[in-house]
Amino acid sequence: VSPRAAIPVLIAAAACAVLVLSSSSITPVAAAMFCGDCDIICGASCGGDGVRAECAGKCDGQSPAEACENCLRVAKRKCLTSCGDYCATHCT
Repeated sequence: VSPRAAIPVLIAAAACAVLVLSSSSITPVAAAMFCGDCDIICGASCGGDGVRAECAGKCDGQSPAEACENCLRVAKRKCLTSCGDYCATHCT
C-alpha cells in the first residue's frame, strides 16, 4: 500500500484520537489538525457513538423513530458546527 493511499485511513484514525464528544461540546484530546482536513476529521468524528449517545433518550426503542432521527440529525449538525469551528481555529 502506498503512503498516499493510506492517508484517508490515517486521517480517520486520527479523527477518533483528536476529538471526543461530550454531551454538549467537542473537546480536543491531542494531535495536529491540518486545515485542509477539517471536513474529513469532523465527518469522521461526528458520525459515531458520541452523537448516538447524545440521543439515547430519544433512540431507546420506545420513542417514535422520527424523534430519534430528528435528534440524531440535530446532534450531528451541532457536532459538525462545533468541530468545524474548533478545527478552523486550531488547525495548522
